[in-house]
Amino acid sequence: MEGVEIKMATNEINLDAEIEELAEQIATEGAMFVQRQLMEEMPELMNDYFYDLYTPIRYKRTDNLRNNSYFPYAVKGKGFYEGGIEVSDMYMFEYPTGTWTPQKVIDTAWMKGDHGHRVITPPSIYDRTVKYVQSKEFEDKVWSHILRVAFS
Repeated sequence: MEGVEIKMATNEINLDAEIEELAEQIATEGAMFVQRQLMEEMPELMNDYFYDLYTPIRYKRTDNLRNNSYFPYAVKGKGFYEGGIEVSDMYMFEYPTGTWTPQKVIDTAWMKGDHGHRVITPPSIYDRTVKYVQSKEFEDKVWSHILRVAFS
């Protein structure tokens, strides 16, 4: 019987680099998912919180707050990834009449929960958004998405 030679090809794997790359992918995807979720859900939350509750009588509605007071936010730094929304008057237009400035609208509506009328049940939309992002429901949604992406 002739001898049979079996050769085995081996590939060296740098496990640390592989794990680091996967962790970076997971962190980046998680941050971007949070950003996308908040951008998708914010118009509905703004409607629920401000716009559906009343119709202005003394002024014409501009939708400036709902459409222009926040934008996507993402930062990648050494060992951290953040994604979400940034609240700012940067993209808001000036109001044509009255003494309301975009910054005053941001401060009053986002932080105090008041926009054209007194909101009877605080917390502010800012507090509600933070509470939602910190909820178990949102955390489960983020991890479900991350795991689906990482292992697909």
